[in-house]
Order: sequence, then C-alpha cells, then structure tokens
Amino acid sequence: MNLTINDLLAVTIDVSSAASTDYHVPRTRTKLGDKAFLIAGPKVWNNLPQSVRSADSLDSFKRKLKFHLFNVSVFELFMYMYSYCNALSVQFSL
Repeated sequence: MNLTINDLLAVTIDVSSAASTDYHVPRTRTKLGDKAFLIAGPKVWNNLPQSVRSADSLDSFKRKLKFHLFNVSVFELFMYMYSYCNALSVQFSL
C-alpha cells in the first residue's frame, strides 16, 4: 500500500484564496500535541515560501527546498556569529 503525505494528514486545504496551498492546522490543547506529525506537518508546509510549495515536479521541489534550507541555515549562522562578536565587543563589518 503506497501512502502519500495527504493520506497521513487530515487534509483540509485553506480556501481563503483560490491559489492557496495552505493546509489547515488543527488546534491542540497540549505542547505534546503540537509536536505530532498531524500538526507539525501542515505547520512546516505552510511556512515554506510559495516558490518552494509551487514546484512543478518532485525534483524541482527537492532542489528548491535544499536551496531554501541552505539559505536559512547560512543566515542563522551569520546572525549567531554577528551576535557573538557583538557580545565580545569585536568590530564586525561587511
């Protein structure tokens, strides 16, 4: 039996706009419930940029996702280094 992500999620597409690809995120009562795949999956998907979500093939999606995640991690590393240097009162410029 081949399952897809849509089969694992209680899929409800947010129809606030015709072009929307957001999934409905069910409400939970506990922090543990927020970590369940049923909740975390749609949250992660909805937070991806539209350019990644609208990929026209699996290969295109993978490429765009890797590019996005790399850019996010490089930015976070830069911000960490910048705040670390500021904490040490080290002059840091671009």
